[in-house]
Amino acid sequence: MHVVLTPSWYPDRHRPHNGSFFRDQARMLQRGGIRVGVIALEPVSLWQARRELTADVEDGIVVVRGTVPIVPKGALPGDRISARAVAARAVRLYEETIRSLPGSSGNGGGQAAPDVVHAHSVFTGIHVGRYAAEHWGAGLAITEHRPSSTDRSVYGWRYRALRRDLKRAGGRAVVSTPFAEALRDYWRLGAWTSIALPVNDEVFDVPRPADQDRRGETGRPLTVCHVSHLGRNKRPEETIRAVARLARADLAAGREPTRLLLVGGESHEIEPLRELARAEGIEQTSTFTGRVPHDEVAGLMAASDVFVLASEVEAGGTVLARGPGAGAGLRRHAHLGGTLHGRARDRRRPAHGGPAR
Repeated sequence: MHVVLTPSWYPDRHRPHNGSFFRDQARMLQRGGIRVGVIALEPVSLWQARRELTADVEDGIVVVRGTVPIVPKGALPGDRISARAVAARAVRLYEETIRSLPGSSGNGGGQAAPDVVHAHSVFTGIHVGRYAAEHWGAGLAITEHRPSSTDRSVYGWRYRALRRDLKRAGGRAVVSTPFAEALRDYWRLGAWTSIALPVNDEVFDVPRPADQDRRGETGRPLTVCHVSHLGRNKRPEETIRAVARLARADLAAGREPTRLLLVGGESHEIEPLRELARAEGIEQTSTFTGRVPHDEVAGLMAASDVFVLASEVEAGGTVLARGPGAGAGLRRHAHLGGTLHGRARDRRRPAHGGPAR
């Protein structure tokens, strides 16, 4: 089988964490014996768009990258036309790259044509995905990841264009039951399926420190881990204040104070949080790593006792499964889209099937 993903954002050398879960999923499919390709066309403002498309072969996966110029706020029609025009060039480049690979016959279109095109997030993944599926005569599926995808007006040009292409998707999925219900009501195209959130098997095999699986009281302080880009929606401030309350309770009880491990973010995002930790009296027991290589995140989680993600809104972020998969206990807020489907506990792999809880 041959599958092409059309995510609305994807990692590159300048933003290695941007959509890293899409790259993880592509590699999981590849390890399962499926031929995988990626056409990642990111929507950008008109003045940020570039005509150039690039094609790279990354671990055996052909990745075509580019940008789609969009109309500001969807005030006028044109997003769909623009996305399809760039998609046409990207599809040709993908075919040319596939045919140039060692072992390719170099002629005909059969080798380059996928069986399924899987769009990720409607804007603009569904526009690109529908064009590619029509071009290749392939099946079309969509997974939505952004709760903000339901914020746009149902009377606007952008909504109507997206809904037009969503109608053609044979499968529509999310990783959260509440989010599936919200999308059903918003798009009015029938049910969205809530599916298990895929997580790399390697996450479950990350070794934990010998004394990490504690039984009863040991003297070693608890470590609370938070992983995100530290945007306001992830609510790192609330996490810091909560850990500070735990630390004060520990000290009052004569225990070592709870420690905080905050992973992710840039310097300008970290400094205000460091100031908050200082004001809360936990600066000495707080670690701010900043951005770390993607492959190191699971190890940091495994070295922690509890993983916390208190997002205002969450569509079932991958870290919600990666944390428990690495062995950390899970604490999260169940807001819209925030109830994880297929949670992992005690380092068991996520269950496939059944409703989110």
